[in-house]
Amino acid sequence: AVAAGDPRRSTATVAAAAKWHREVIEKVAVFREDPRDKAALMSILKHHGWALRYAPATFQTDVDTVLTAVKTCGLALEYAHPDTRNNKKVCEAAVSQNGMALPFASEALRKDRDLVLAAVSNAGAALEFASQRLRRDPEVALAAVGSDPKAVYAVDESLRSDRAFILQAVARNPAALEFVDKIFRHDREVVQTACRQKRASSPLSLPPAGARKTGRPAPSAALPPNRRRRRSSAAASRSRLPPDRPAPRLVSSGSAPLLQQKARQLETEWDTVAVRAQAIDYASA
Repeated sequence: AVAAGDPRRSTATVAAAAKWHREVIEKVAVFREDPRDKAALMSILKHHGWALRYAPATFQTDVDTVLTAVKTCGLALEYAHPDTRNNKKVCEAAVSQNGMALPFASEALRKDRDLVLAAVSNAGAALEFASQRLRRDPEVALAAVGSDPKAVYAVDESLRSDRAFILQAVARNPAALEFVDKIFRHDREVVQTACRQKRASSPLSLPPAGARKTGRPAPSAALPPNRRRRRSSAAASRSRLPPDRPAPRLVSSGSAPLLQQKARQLETEWDTVAVRAQAIDYASA
């Protein structure tokens, strides 16, 4: 989505895009059912795969032409001939570019494990269009959840009610905790697994355990080099003061740095995820 105020939303920009779109369509529409036009058409589809929709039917059947189009726009598979949509090489290229091209593959290929695995790894929501057998496959389901936490809804019921699978799912993608059954959102081990994984994947580092419990500053060895230099300089200047002059009081370093404060805030939010989940369930009851 384009944010409000973005120059791409200006009237002039939209008008220019619409004009460019029309020009591409006009270029493709003039081609005939003539194999001699294949090279020229492929040179356009190489950059504008979506234009396959306006190509002559002869080229929508041609494997090379369709393959060129789906490498740029996977969803162009929708406009290919049904025989071409049954070509595994073409469909693999399409789902690798956009996993949501899976529903346009033939029914036989939607049962192909390798093809479905490639699609859900790119777009987890594509699991909805896989065969029922593959929606029960734990590896395929975990790949989908890892790509999109909402893919939990497309997983077969036998896996959604399996506690071992749910533990693996939230370990793969902690955000999936929001979409599992409420009985698992109240499960302590499931919530803790999600919280641990979320903290482990967070770029923010927590202060040492002793400093967090006692409020003491972290040891100087744990500080960045520039902080250690500043502390050493302050201590040296204090030691050079005259004996009759009181040493200046240094600013306490007991308060955690900004990153550590954010890390603790993140930890608190995830520690209360079970409470929030319960509140949502009670409100919807």
